[in-house]
Amino acid sequence: TADVNGDGKADVVGREHDAGNWWVGISTGTSFTNALWGHWNPEANWLDVKAADVTGDGMADIVGRVQQDGNWWVGVSTGSGFTNQHWGRWDTVAWRNVGVGTISCEGDRREDVVGRHPVTGEWAVAISTGTSFVTETWGAWDPAIMAHKVFIANVNGDLTDDLVRSLLSTRIWEVAVSTCDEPPPPPPGY
Repeated sequence: TADVNGDGKADVVGREHDAGNWWVGISTGTSFTNALWGHWNPEANWLDVKAADVTGDGMADIVGRVQQDGNWWVGVSTGSGFTNQHWGRWDTVAWRNVGVGTISCEGDRREDVVGRHPVTGEWAVAISTGTSFVTETWGAWDPAIMAHKVFIANVNGDLTDDLVRSLLSTRIWEVAVSTCDEPPPPPPGY
């Protein structure tokens, strides 16, 4: 679910795997009105597909990465459909099996994409400019320390999201507080 038309109501968004069509059920508050909103290549193996307002206009967009070439595509919401735009690329070998989420970093209402490399522990952040992603590496967590879960949350109320993890061995919660003008520091003990 995501508010794709900016009316404050959660809409239902889904893609037909075989046809590649994006369908949206626009919420009326009491029911949904279904409409075709766009199309993505059904031959591509789409990874890390998320609903996120990467343009900062109050309407959720659809973000996804193609496994074959690493390209990030955004279905930018117009309020009545998605317009496909190429926003950047991540290396297909180095960033192959990455856990990806969205994060609000700059306090600019645009959501960014964040991913952690499973082998090196590096964090990559694809910062939204409103029309593309600029990717930076923002530090690393020790990959030998296994996290049970990693969450993205604004834990200190400063309008930027932080990284929170539960350690598998101890069930201790650790927080890497983001300042967003520099990489978030690793959790305590590194």
